[in-house]
Amino acid sequence: MTYTLEITNDGNVTLYGLVVTDILPGGFSYVDGSTVGAGEPVKSGATLTWSGFDPLVPQEKITINYKAATSSDLSDGIYKNYATCTSSTGETDGEPDYRQVSEPVNCEVVNSSVQIGSTLGYSGSLGGQVLGASTILPATGNPTWVLVAAIVALGTGIYLNILAKKKNVKK
Repeated sequence: MTYTLEITNDGNVTLYGLVVTDILPGGFSYVDGSTVGAGEPVKSGATLTWSGFDPLVPQEKITINYKAATSSDLSDGIYKNYATCTSSTGETDGEPDYRQVSEPVNCEVVNSSVQIGSTLGYSGSLGGQVLGASTILPATGNPTWVLVAAIVALGTGIYLNILAKKKNVKK
C-alpha cells in the first residue's frame, strides 16, 4: 500500500530543519527504496524519519509518498498509522557557538486507518462494511398475517362475484 504525507507551511515565516516522523502500525514494514519526494528515511523499528529538507517558505508544500508492506500473518482489523513533524523558525546565529536564534515549531499529530480483511456485525439485521460506510437493511416489510388476510379477502370477493353472476343468469 502507498502512504502519502503532505506537509504545508501555512504560516508566514520560513521553516528550517524540517523533520518528518511516521510510525507504522504493527505488522507493517517500510519497502526499501520506495520513497518519492524525499530521501530514504532513517528506520528505527516501526518509526520512519525523514530530514535534510530545504527551508520551507510560507505556503509551500512537501509531499512524501512511500510504500509499506503488510505481514502475511496479519490479523483482520483496523490499523492506525501516526505521523508528525518538527522544524524551527530560523537558523543558528552563525557565531562560533552556533546558538539557536529561533523558536521550535511542532506539527499536529495526524493519523490514518487501514482496514485489513472484512467484518460483519449481527444485531437483528446484517450490515456489511465497504470503505468505511456501512449499509444496514431493516426489516421493513408487512407482517405475514396482513398478506394472508389480503389473499383471503381477495378470494372471498372473487367467490361472491361469481356467485352473484350465477344468480343473475338463473333469473
